[in-house]
Amino acid sequence: MGWLAVSPLDEGLDSPLLRADLPQVLASGSLVLEATFRPGSGGARLFSLKHKRPWTGGLDIRLLPGARVALRLSQERRSWDAEVALPDAEREEMLRLTYLWHAPARMGRLWVERPDRDLPALCVDIAGPPPLPTLALTEEVAGLRGHALGGRTDWAALSDRVEPVGPMPLLTNLVPVEMADGQLRQLDRLKLGDLVRTAQGGVAPVLGLLSHSLPARGRFRPLVLRRPYLGLQRDIVVGAGQRLESAGAAVDYLFGCESVLVEARHMLHGAAALPAPAQALVRYWQVLLPAREALASAGIGLESLAIGRMRMRKAQWSASLLAGMPRGRLPDHGSVAKRVLDRHEAVTLAAQRVA
Repeated sequence: MGWLAVSPLDEGLDSPLLRADLPQVLASGSLVLEATFRPGSGGARLFSLKHKRPWTGGLDIRLLPGARVALRLSQERRSWDAEVALPDAEREEMLRLTYLWHAPARMGRLWVERPDRDLPALCVDIAGPPPLPTLALTEEVAGLRGHALGGRTDWAALSDRVEPVGPMPLLTNLVPVEMADGQLRQLDRLKLGDLVRTAQGGVAPVLGLLSHSLPARGRFRPLVLRRPYLGLQRDIVVGAGQRLESAGAAVDYLFGCESVLVEARHMLHGAAALPAPAQALVRYWQVLLPAREALASAGIGLESLAIGRMRMRKAQWSASLLAGMPRGRLPDHGSVAKRVLDRHEAVTLAAQRVA
């Protein structure tokens, strides 16, 4: 049980279906996609599906004028609609949309996440949604029909489970983590209570170790970060959306502050990163610490799981990977306090750090 299909990496290429034993209908599941929002550009189709078997119906997800995301489901003569408004949507950003449904429980929900902005996820409930036809949906997602994704949609993926939403792990299991005693330990071998070294030289206990399988697309696509850029002592593999903490004289000279955060995906525009070998899925790991700090790893800081003020937001906690952890025990991370570099700044810093 899990991911059924992932859209192809390159336009015009089919992505193989990930499962052969498909049921006729999906009574529950998750459709996830990442798309670009551009303020003032009007509406846009993000994903659409029309089917005639085992019944006539469809699924349509769109951006509407006025910074709104709309979803419409139809089955024979019935329809279901949901709409989410994006407050403060004044600049281009990536949206991660997740439609979750569980027909037997009469539960559906549309989530809209804004990873570029560190804002809480938005959601709207859909009462009594119908099951969806498996074959039509998997073929559309996998690119076998070739017209489901809109022009602003980067990728889509389909699961037969109600997938978690919210902060996701973005470090591969082999990433080395510096322990309090100075030794290095493979990330997936950490245990609760272990003391790890932070990028700022402090020590913090591991409150949680999370792992999840994700589509290797968009901000989840694995990248190889190359030494010696940004001070790396060895190559490591992380997700494209993973934030790296960089400090030192170059940071102070260029940006006038002690440390900054850089998204790994920005390193692709220089020589500091390369795409990892193509794959459909990737399993990532991440560590939860008491504060929003970076792990010391191979000469660089890797931001640990940043959960904001999830402890104050029950709906987000219950839908996340942290749902198994008592909400009252979650740390309060607040918002990001460090400067996050844009693409040009990140490339400039990487070149300066290796010069």
